[in-house]
Amino acid sequence: MEFNVSLDQFEGPLDLMLHLVHTHKLDLFELKLDVLASQYIAYIRQALAKGLDVSSEYLVEFTALMEYKSRKLLPKKQEVEVEDTYEEDPALTMARRLQEYEKCKQEAALLAKLHEARQSQIDRAPASLIDQWAAREDLTIKLHLKSADLQKAFERVMRRYAILKPYQTQVEVKELSVEERMAQILAMDFKKQAPFQFEDLLADVQTMHEVVVTFLAVLELVHDGQAVVHCNEQEEIWIQLL
Repeated sequence: MEFNVSLDQFEGPLDLMLHLVHTHKLDLFELKLDVLASQYIAYIRQALAKGLDVSSEYLVEFTALMEYKSRKLLPKKQEVEVEDTYEEDPALTMARRLQEYEKCKQEAALLAKLHEARQSQIDRAPASLIDQWAAREDLTIKLHLKSADLQKAFERVMRRYAILKPYQTQVEVKELSVEERMAQILAMDFKKQAPFQFEDLLADVQTMHEVVVTFLAVLELVHDGQAVVHCNEQEEIWIQLL
């Protein structure tokens, strides 16, 4: 099969593999590694034949898939041996790698889109976030302040951590949920009834996603009656666990 070979459009071997998966309509959840391996090997061979600069990371995967194809050609053992160590099916391993990579790409695209929207609508973003939370029919707001004050305070936090400035998107494989963040907050070493600042929760925060999840987690704790929130004249958000 002839390819329109160009490695410049890909960010690495997994990106190329994902492209081949979608091009040939393979199922990532029931990955046919034989088919993917053949397509990848053919692609890299054509790139090498055309004298293209193929980086080592592509060649590492090329070699691994060549080895996989070679093993498939060997006759299977007649006897079944029970091994102490379990070796996972290479197809499952590759499928998991590609699923995680695709998730990262999707999250990166979403964050890039949020970043673009954030730059054009800086003042509206926090307000929209708070309004969406407040509009949920299954929630009753139990805030000790006006939503406009909370909006201003949240804007201040975002600016304080340079969230509204351009940044290099870095995505973690595991996405933090609001429920997980709520549990983390409750497990932190904050004394009951002792107020602390919202910014104290952001010591290890690295991304806009984590800031937003932390903020929503606090609002959910307020709704559940496990916390109260106040804002002072300095537009600082203070939290008190109950």
